[in-house]
Amino acid sequence: MIHVGIDLDIGAGRRPVPFMEWLALATRFLRGDHVWAQLIRFALVGGSSNIAYALLFMAMNGFGPLVANIAGSIVSTVIANELHRQLTFHAAGRVGWFTAQWEGGGLALIGLLISTAALAGLEFMAPGLGEIAQAGAVIAIMAAVGGMRFLALRGFVFPDRVDSDEPSLSVPREQWPGLRPLRQPRGDVSAEPGCPRRLATHRTERGAVSFATAFHHLRPV
Repeated sequence: MIHVGIDLDIGAGRRPVPFMEWLALATRFLRGDHVWAQLIRFALVGGSSNIAYALLFMAMNGFGPLVANIAGSIVSTVIANELHRQLTFHAAGRVGWFTAQWEGGGLALIGLLISTAALAGLEFMAPGLGEIAQAGAVIAIMAAVGGMRFLALRGFVFPDRVDSDEPSLSVPREQWPGLRPLRQPRGDVSAEPGCPRRLATHRTERGAVSFATAFHHLRPV
């Protein structure tokens, strides 16, 4: 029996990790909502939409290149926006289809205008640029436009979902992780319901909890 594995540094030694275990870890990472996993899925969706554009362009080339280009651009953009909603950002439950198409299509149009203007400016500023340098400049421009589109989609069209385990005032205080229950001294009149001292303490605690909740939202992803 042949053992296929990958060595990973663990402490001072090396432990062979089976290929299937490594594949499961990679799959779990790619399915997560981390920014790098979303970026990888974004690139894969972009490549898939480009393939769909090329196939549709070849299929409709008999109607003329202009019609084929328009049809391919529209259909590939619709496919890309839906894949971004469903797969890239896992936003099917919080962003509707029409919103994704309207805002994502608008961003695609803005990106097209920016890239066209950048390429026109490159042709005007450096008309004698070599083929290799020109290809590198085009790749850099398209990568920059794609990165800006990714950030815009992630931040505005498909914002991150709120974690379900975050503290909420609708959950009893005793069930919040990391918060100790209140201890009231015996025989103290402030423990009686309606006591002004008890009400002031309660308001102070609610303010502290609100600050902790706001700090939790501001922590980096």
